[in-house]
Amino acid sequence: MDIFKMYILDQNDIIKIDNLLSNDIQLVKLVGGKGLGLIKITKLLKESNLKNLDNIEVPYFKIITTNFFYDFIYNHIKEIIKEFKIQNLREFSKLEPKDLSEILEKAEYLRNYIKQIFFDNKEIKEIIDKAYIENKILAIRSSAISEDSLEKSYAGQMETFLNIKNYQDYFNSVFNCIVSIFSPKSINYKLQSNRDPFEDSIAVIVQEMIEPDISGVIFTFDPVNNTNNIVINSVFGLGEGLVSGKLNSDNYIVSKQKEILFKTYEDDNKPTLSDEQLLKLAEISLKIEEFYNNFMDIEFCIKDNKIYILQTRYITNIEISNYRIWDNSNIVESYPGITTPMTFSFIRKAYSSVYQQFCELMGLDRKTIFKNRYLFDSMLGFIYYRVYYNLLSWYELLSLLPLFNQNKEFMEDMMGVKQRLNINPKKTFYGILNSLKLYFKMFINFITLKQKIKKFLDNFYDVYNKYLNLKKTNKLNKMNTFELFEIYKELEEKILFNWKAPIINDLYVMISFGILKKINNIFKIDPNTHIKLLSKTGAIKTTLPIKKLLEITKQIITKNLTQTFIDTKNIIQLYKNKDNLELSPDLKDIFDKIDDYINEYGSRVIGELKLETKTLQEDPTYLFSLIKNYLIQDDKLNQNQNENKNNDSKETIGIDNELKLLRKKLGVFKYGIYLFFLKIAINTMKNREEQRLARTYAYSIVKDILNVISNRWVKKGILSNKDDIFFLEWDEIWDYAFGKSTIFNLNELIKLRKIEFDKYKDIELPDRFETFSEVYLSIKPSSLKVEGNVLRGVVACSGKVKAKVKVVDNLEQLDKLLNSLNGEILVAKFTDPGWTLLFPSISGLIIEKGSILSHTAIVAREMGIPTIVGVKNACSILKDNDIVELDAFSGTISIINQ
Repeated sequence: MDIFKMYILDQNDIIKIDNLLSNDIQLVKLVGGKGLGLIKITKLLKESNLKNLDNIEVPYFKIITTNFFYDFIYNHIKEIIKEFKIQNLREFSKLEPKDLSEILEKAEYLRNYIKQIFFDNKEIKEIIDKAYIENKILAIRSSAISEDSLEKSYAGQMETFLNIKNYQDYFNSVFNCIVSIFSPKSINYKLQSNRDPFEDSIAVIVQEMIEPDISGVIFTFDPVNNTNNIVINSVFGLGEGLVSGKLNSDNYIVSKQKEILFKTYEDDNKPTLSDEQLLKLAEISLKIEEFYNNFMDIEFCIKDNKIYILQTRYITNIEISNYRIWDNSNIVESYPGITTPMTFSFIRKAYSSVYQQFCELMGLDRKTIFKNRYLFDSMLGFIYYRVYYNLLSWYELLSLLPLFNQNKEFMEDMMGVKQRLNINPKKTFYGILNSLKLYFKMFINFITLKQKIKKFLDNFYDVYNKYLNLKKTNKLNKMNTFELFEIYKELEEKILFNWKAPIINDLYVMISFGILKKINNIFKIDPNTHIKLLSKTGAIKTTLPIKKLLEITKQIITKNLTQTFIDTKNIIQLYKNKDNLELSPDLKDIFDKIDDYINEYGSRVIGELKLETKTLQEDPTYLFSLIKNYLIQDDKLNQNQNENKNNDSKETIGIDNELKLLRKKLGVFKYGIYLFFLKIAINTMKNREEQRLARTYAYSIVKDILNVISNRWVKKGILSNKDDIFFLEWDEIWDYAFGKSTIFNLNELIKLRKIEFDKYKDIELPDRFETFSEVYLSIKPSSLKVEGNVLRGVVACSGKVKAKVKVVDNLEQLDKLLNSLNGEILVAKFTDPGWTLLFPSISGLIIEKGSILSHTAIVAREMGIPTIVGVKNACSILKDNDIVELDAFSGTISIINQ
């Protein structure tokens, strides 16, 4: 059967022909763009193994091919068309009105000429008779070669006829479809597209007409919000009014992870589609998109709960270059909320440096690292003054190393990425020899890790203590800009650009944790087993500030100074003026201890890695509010500490029992492997927390350098305000100081950025979104979906607690919170190390962002606080004083009383 010589193609014959789609170009010349779409979707549904999609069909159709048009129509009119001399077809804007009028007159002449041929030719009638489908209501659709192509859709430019119920109407509709290739609107469209209006051919689709319960259109790209989501519009009955824009519709947005994001109904009491139907439509649209390897526009209808695909076409005129995925995952713990240009410009530089060091350490040659330097510089994004991971850059970086698929999942867990990405980036070819070298390096790094960490920390504290000495002797404040630059250079060269040991350690945290999770899956162990066993990592440095502050609180009580410290406003004034006042020995002793605390932990505050965040040395208000809170809850804290001690002993017994059960289930050999990776995870997580504290101290040096410079520059008139320096970028400071600046009035630049900062301060951005083309032109917030009374997340520390909640969805609410916590469950969008000082006052934690490897999760496990992270929309769904049951065994939060 040579279909390329046929006048009529039957759907039943199409199904039987193998390799029909091997030559799209030849096939589209036979059946047109719309016909090709029907053939493709028919083959997809019949030949692909599509699970759960068995109740989807393409209505029965026949196609009158372009062979018919060429042999019986075009051969009669080609000489006439040759006589038409159209000028300036490639420059439609230059056509004079008289030229356009002449073209339309010639098109009308052709239509009338074809009519004479069509209705007087018996052979034409015989062929059209063969395409007729008896005893069915029909739809007759045009299918020109140029229709539904990648370049142009030609949507609505040629004719479609619906509800054809008899032969005569059918015959007339076929004729009208054919001549619509020369209709005024078709001619105009082709001219505007710089195409010859007379050089085209057309096929006609004759299709069984479904009288639907529901009709609709699917876009596998959201052209309004410019996001990579599925948009579905639907109406009851026929969809012609929907396609033409005459009817209002129900509107739905579904993510490509098949999550319903948005719904609006024309009739609030009667939605056209159920959630089950929506997800099924999303699934088939993704299959069609994958099959075509392009964003698609799909017309469908539903009759008796069966889905029919009526038409598929490419979505045109969408610029899909520079596709990026932005995800704030666990980076929002370090850089929460709105962030200044100074912080972003500094951390972008730091991330680039650290991960170049990492790749070099993994054996990647310097030439490859240099070649990918733009990749390292684009690992983070600054979206309306919020910090995001540029997620595809991370996957691309990972692809430079071996074992991409294995490490990808580990990386996603460590970063706290909720939506895993099915991606196969171009991978670097390693070869056996290079891979062996890499594994050998990893082995050497592993066995020398302890020594490397010690050397790193010793080196760090040498630099840090030298800096502290400058600060204590007030030499730092007397340094000029250029001397301060030398201080920073030493920090950069010895610490920031020598961050290899922490990176190696993080790698082994990621790998060991990922392997433990995989072992749980393979041997069908409770998925939370490794979380329970990691709950007691031994004393970690980051819990010391809490313990020290609790000791200070106890001494305040012992010295009968409780009431003095509860008056926060007065005690802060006393503390600030302590050197000029005569204080009682007891109060002086407490202030000395507070001084010691601030000197040691003054940089450990909420948002501590943001350079604009004030340390306790600059503003001790937060510390005194914490002390007040601890004093008010003294009885509760004592009870909690006693309970924690009891829980510690119980938990130790519980962990011992867990290990015994694990050994019995796995056997000696497998248990040994599990224990090996468990110990690696415990040790590397402890190291990680120490390094994070060192990072906080390093950032505090940078903050101090900026504060000294800003004070000097305000006096010199370079800046108007001390805090204005944070609205500059890191390199802009040094460029101005060393004569490389491209702007000489920094105050004007700062003024502009502060206006933008205030403009975007209160906007809400989604946790994850996609952009195309120029990033800032395509960002739109996603809609919120809130349903049900059970929230779910990832268990970070096991336990169960029933209590009221306190919700903190922005940092400004923390001041109020400090004086009101009394054993509630804390609900937050994100946390950072500075939040852990609140932990003695709470009974549980619900966090929207973060991962089980986040700082908050580690400290919560250390303190035995039941914690669930990754709870989507928790701050929007839960309100202050709602009573919930936090079940950090199953990962659920049940709303008991709202």
